Amino acid sequence: MLSDNQTDQCVEKTVMALGNFDGIHLGHRAIIEETARQAAARGVRSAVLLLNPHPMQFFKKVSGPFLLTTLRDKRAMFKDLGIACVFIEDFDGAFASLPPEAFVREYLVEKYRVSGVVVGFDYSFGRRGEGKTRHLQELGCREGFSVTVREAVCISGEIVSSSLIRSRIAAGLMEEAAQFLGYPYHVHGRVIPGSRLGRTLGFPTANLQVDTHILLPKKGVYLSLARLGKKSYYALANVGFKPTVAGRNLSVEIHLLNFSANIYGEELIVSFLHRMRDERAFKNTGELREQIRRDIRLGEGLIREKYSQGKI
Repeated sequence: MLSDNQTDQCVEKTVMALGNFDGIHLGHRAIIEETARQAAARGVRSAVLLLNPHPMQFFKKVSGPFLLTTLRDKRAMFKDLGIACVFIEDFDGAFASLPPEAFVREYLVEKYRVSGVVVGFDYSFGRRGEGKTRHLQELGCREGFSVTVREAVCISGEIVSSSLIRSRIAAGLMEEAAQFLGYPYHVHGRVIPGSRLGRTLGFPTANLQVDTHILLPKKGVYLSLARLGKKSYYALANVGFKPTVAGRNLSVEIHLLNFSANIYGEELIVSFLHRMRDERAFKNTGELREQIRRDIRLGEGLIREKYSQGKI
């Protein structure tokens, strides 16, 4: 399956980036930028090849949400990074069983007509991940395309990786996650009706319907930045089960600061900036109301201290 292309085979030569690119973090960006640079130098199209679903999902090596980015997010971010075309292949049993040589011949050479590929240092491909970067380089020499292997990107002594970022997000360490990603971690969500408790408390909230495969931060209350259309608003985001009102489903609930319009059905992009506290149950709604007031004061203080004047 192709996204940005309606044919079954490339009619132009490409320089192609290969990988899962979940999160499109700083390590991924080095690969993408090199791909765009080589394509421009050769006068060919820059491209990325993605697999859907993620192989870890297909082989059921993970349980629960774990993805950092949707395909929609990836397309938009690749475009911003100068990639001309995004190709998506269905990752099924037949694709998973391809020997490395067959993947290179049938897809890279015959279908996508690569003149060069760019991969990360830990890239693997083909049946059971048997193909490694040295195999790809050998096959590239045989088939007539170049292979560029980008080294690891390290920050504070740690190799930037999607798994590292997932661990930080799961722990609620959003500043660290942003350092490795190169941007604040965010999720998309459509605003859906909720219990309307926030409105009765005097603090209207937007309940977000988030893709069920996307990883949510550790339960708690976060200072966030919510984008609605072309405008952005600071907000408090609660990730959790709303224990005060006996909520049963994990949810993301947003209170936009200094905002009161009805936005049911609208889409928000919520960036998690800073974890303020754990989620907790309160004895009654009066206690909850007072805590929300304290959260807002703390959030406004953080905005003044850390995020005003374009410091995000």
